[in-house]
Amino acid sequence: MKKIYIARHGETEMNAKGIWQGQTIDVSLNDEGRKQAKTLADILKDKNIEVIYTSPMKRAFETAKIVGDVCKVNTIKENGLIEGHFGIAEGKTKETIGKHIHTYKRWISLEEENMDVFFEGGETKRQIQKRALNAIDNILKSPHDNIAIICHSMIVRLILLHLGLSLQKIPNAGYFMLEYDGENLKLAS
Repeated sequence: MKKIYIARHGETEMNAKGIWQGQTIDVSLNDEGRKQAKTLADILKDKNIEVIYTSPMKRAFETAKIVGDVCKVNTIKENGLIEGHFGIAEGKTKETIGKHIHTYKRWISLEEENMDVFFEGGETKRQIQKRALNAIDNILKSPHDNIAIICHSMIVRLILLHLGLSLQKIPNAGYFMLEYDGENLKLAS
């Protein structure tokens, strides 16, 4: 049975200010984010992690490097784990998006009828989910039994949604444990 620990990156200044980063804003962790990454590393160091797969974006890769240094494992960039592209919503606060972009309410809904919603110039939630699940499928082919994945809130949320758990918020450096029996991926109980 493979164990997969999937986590969101630590905090950035943009997160602290409530600004959506998406793919076009690629910033490093702030001091709080580095502390969060270290706390995550301290939790994962006793989980026998063998490898870490990460989004190539700075905030995720920096989190993965901190965890990898503590766990003494390699970090591998996986492009399919990159954050969603939120088009015209990137660089704006949730408040601004909610007031001025008519698709916001449908975007934050994780109901099936809203999976094809997108912000102008960006990806749909379904496109993001498909890309992330393809990346997970590739990662599951790894010979390792204990794997960490460091990525982004939307990626984590859409993977969990696929597994039957609908969450509106994933805390910075928050993680979930998944299990894979060779055929089925599920949330660990």
